[in-house]
Amino acid sequence: MTQDPLNHRRHFSALVEYLDEFSERQRQLMATAYGAPSAFAVDIAQTWFADPEAFLAVVDKKIGSTQAWRLLEEMAFEHDLPVEVDWIAKRFRTRLADLGLLNAQRADNKVLEGYVPAVIAALLAPKLRGVRPSLPILLGRKSHAELLELARANDVSTSGSKLDVVMALSEHFALPETVDALMNRLPDPEWIAAAMMVLELGGICYWQEIFGYDLDTNIGEERKVVPLMRSHERDEERHIAETLVEIGILYRVEDEDSPYPMVAVPEELWTGLWRLGRGWLLEWTANTFYALSDQAMRKVVAVEPEDLQAALKLVIVEAEHQKLALDEDEPSAAMLAHFEAISDRAAAYWEPVLSIGLEMRVLDDDPHQNLLPGVEHRTLLDMNRAAFIRQALMEWCTGFAASKADEHLGVAIGLDDSWRERVLALLIEREEFVPLWMHYEGVPSNTTGAGCLRNIEDGVDEMLLMEMGLTNGFVWSIKLIWLDLLSMIEAERWYTIGALTEMFQLTACMAMFSQLIHLLEHPHFSFYLPLQRASFFTDAYHGEQFQSWVYDVLRNLFIPLGLAVLSEDEESVWIDSKNLRIESPTGWPDEQRIELLRELLDDDKLDFRIPSATRPGLRSVSNALEKPEKGVNLSEPIDVVRKQLKGKKVVRFDGHKAFFA
Repeated sequence: MTQDPLNHRRHFSALVEYLDEFSERQRQLMATAYGAPSAFAVDIAQTWFADPEAFLAVVDKKIGSTQAWRLLEEMAFEHDLPVEVDWIAKRFRTRLADLGLLNAQRADNKVLEGYVPAVIAALLAPKLRGVRPSLPILLGRKSHAELLELARANDVSTSGSKLDVVMALSEHFALPETVDALMNRLPDPEWIAAAMMVLELGGICYWQEIFGYDLDTNIGEERKVVPLMRSHERDEERHIAETLVEIGILYRVEDEDSPYPMVAVPEELWTGLWRLGRGWLLEWTANTFYALSDQAMRKVVAVEPEDLQAALKLVIVEAEHQKLALDEDEPSAAMLAHFEAISDRAAAYWEPVLSIGLEMRVLDDDPHQNLLPGVEHRTLLDMNRAAFIRQALMEWCTGFAASKADEHLGVAIGLDDSWRERVLALLIEREEFVPLWMHYEGVPSNTTGAGCLRNIEDGVDEMLLMEMGLTNGFVWSIKLIWLDLLSMIEAERWYTIGALTEMFQLTACMAMFSQLIHLLEHPHFSFYLPLQRASFFTDAYHGEQFQSWVYDVLRNLFIPLGLAVLSEDEESVWIDSKNLRIESPTGWPDEQRIELLRELLDDDKLDFRIPSATRPGLRSVSNALEKPEKGVNLSEPIDVVRKQLKGKKVVRFDGHKAFFA
């Protein structure tokens, strides 16, 4: 028999417990089939551990059915998880049960289910077709000599059979401290980036999606290298790949069902590596916040923030005095020309004003597309300024309003355009909510994607909707975290666009990498994230697109709201950070949001006060009967403004007051 399995007690105990669930008659049949000294579960388990090859020979000889083998493969790939077994004929279930490979039970929902523990998956690994990056399967496919080499490299016991070494290594790599120990063995901590990139693709992907050099000694040198790859880059990649494979962080996988070699990070390391990568990204994001904060500048420049509520009140009064028509749901050239004529503001100012007004339902139109007051115009325009700004920012975060602020969102975050088009059509067909940013183009499918890559047409509707939920949550989190960080910088100071963009990029990196935990915790769902990988967000292309997105947000949201003013050269921006903090969106508890910021800034005592839900605020009101001397102050409630401008022709608007002839 094998030695006392001290190095894999958890796996050995799980196998004994599994075998104990069979009847004594079934265990007697197992003992006879496998040559165990008794029908006790522990003796059968020790027999399997002592001679894995003999186990495989018995299974190979006695299973005798393609259908039974297919079920066994499915259970092995899903090891330790229940699999539905109703579909297979009872005689095949009985055959598997007599071999100790199926103990079917009725679940609470009356479905017949079965499972196999990790040890059986490891025993069957040499025969399995397909891939799952769990260590029992990855290691079970290696030769005994390769396993001994890996065990010595990680100071793991080499005693016993091949299966003993497989399970001892599996137990070792599942320890919480293993990732730190592996990191200490790398010549350069940055070499772990290759493993992080594999994580971004769901933990397993094609080898050459990560490396430009192939390790296969059977491939000619001319076929190993990506064309035009420099020799020093090739040598470095080869060294990195060989080291990561040697110490057990990466596993090269050859499978007859795959046309190309694959590379995997074992599931047992996923959480540890994810925490490590996320910790780095939190630190780097914090560094961009501190760099931005340190830039706060005063300038001897007059700053006159805009007032979106004032502008929208003027629009409503003008629309009630004359016909102002939209053109295919957009402000028409004639409408823009009208507002340009009565103000010193160009069409570039009025376009987002009108767009936000329509999307927040402050404005509406009749069947002939003539502009009208919207159902929310009194509620929103009579709010105090801070509450109105928070409401507008909230609707931008959740995709209800300020669509022009997100024109470059899709290309900045690498939104898969084929996926976007299909999901957009699905949401419209089902009459479900469509975030406004979904109407803007993304990027070609072959340039982006994280999680489990697939052909877009292969996604079923329910899976696409789940992916939409993850994607929408990602977009929310980028915007909200960025706003939260901006709300903590010094108010009414000047900051460079470059620093603002860099913080936006790193926020997106951190948020995207954080989303990976949903994939890593549910690998069986094969989620596709139709977004660029976090590791690519900071490259030159995305840097340019994020800067374009920052300019969109400033010009089409912050500036109309009076939160920002661009410098003449448009390289710096004045920011009023006091009103950038909004209440938490539905489904995002305040405590979770505060905890994230404390973690990000490494400050357990951070006092981050989240405003309460928006309510109409109190404002000072003048006597509507008083005759205005220099113009109508548009900070008054909308009905007061209506009365004061009734029958008047507005000839000038300065951003805060309306003057009439």
